[in-house]
Amino acid sequence: MKLKHLIIFALAMPLIGCNKNVDVIDVASYVDTSGQHDCSDKIQELINNNPHRTLYFKDGIYLLDHQILTPGNPAKSVDLQLSNYAILKASDKYQVERTGDWEEWQDQYLYMVSLGGLDRDNDVLTPGSVYSLTGGIIDGSGRAAGVEIAGGRETRVQNVSMKGVQVGLRIAKGVNSGSSDADIRDISIICNDDKESYGLILQGSDNTATNIRIGHVTHGVYTNGGSNLLSYVHPLHNGNCLTENYDESVGFEIDNYTQLNNCYSDNFRIAYKMHDSHAFLTDCIAWWFNPKSGDNAQYAIYKAESEFNATFNNFAIGCKEVEDILEEKYPHIMFKDKSITTDTGIGTIHNVHARNRSYIKDIKSEGADYIPEPDSLLAKYAKGETIYDYK
Repeated sequence: MKLKHLIIFALAMPLIGCNKNVDVIDVASYVDTSGQHDCSDKIQELINNNPHRTLYFKDGIYLLDHQILTPGNPAKSVDLQLSNYAILKASDKYQVERTGDWEEWQDQYLYMVSLGGLDRDNDVLTPGSVYSLTGGIIDGSGRAAGVEIAGGRETRVQNVSMKGVQVGLRIAKGVNSGSSDADIRDISIICNDDKESYGLILQGSDNTATNIRIGHVTHGVYTNGGSNLLSYVHPLHNGNCLTENYDESVGFEIDNYTQLNNCYSDNFRIAYKMHDSHAFLTDCIAWWFNPKSGDNAQYAIYKAESEFNATFNNFAIGCKEVEDILEEKYPHIMFKDKSITTDTGIGTIHNVHARNRSYIKDIKSEGADYIPEPDSLLAKYAKGETIYDYK
């Protein structure tokens, strides 16, 4: 090869290497990343003017005075990718709650990132229907709600950390007859200890949530959308919530058909609050590391309505041993039957393992076996079952 050809080839190589990133928008080139000035208008402009582009947020603080919305229409969709230490931060001016009327798919909060909040569409055939929010930190500054999936289908949220949020992540009713078809995974949510704080809300149907950790929250998970699949979801009742909002705390509230696998309610007063939904829970845990005593009973399963139609398989319950066990001041863990009718439903509870069973008021000893107390929820739905001990 002649020298001049080598020189031309060498000059061309950097250009070839750059072409692979030509469709990535470097957001930091257009906005302030010091956290001193509002970026929301400019970010929204970049979203609106760059359909089918990836918007990349490198390390820095991107201050938001109001929410940013992405299109649900696959012809206009964008992909938001944040580096691990890129922070979307709610400013002191951030409007927390909506004003006026709103559609059914919205709720009272203005989420910092609203995926599919523009041009909601029911289209999985057009390229661009699958878009996502990936990585980074969503900082609600102790007041704002984090992320919502408001429209579109096949939306993904993954590898995101949320701090100081009123609500972590909400999936609204989808445009496909309520189906959202969203997938969320590998998310850490730290709420703001508020009495009305929620970690994960699923109002839409046909979603999957995997490997979600939630803390400093009063209501861990609430789902009333059907056919949702949850696995390895771990809400924790800690921080100021533990001392200020314990009586209202619920780990999982399930209303509608849902499957839960390997989920863990950690120190909420009510671990699993079940409406008359046909839910299936397998290999789930209810545990109290700081159980209250006396009148502040804890509930492993709380039957909220007249029928119990859930199925619990391989259910582990228990609490940390406490020193004061005199005068009935030790913790009470119960299986609560709130029914005001004789309806029992078709639910079942199988293979219960319990630790520190003396604290569990619905279990009695008969020789070497531990069985449900008469008239308890366990007695109705775990008929003939033995309660097993674990250390």
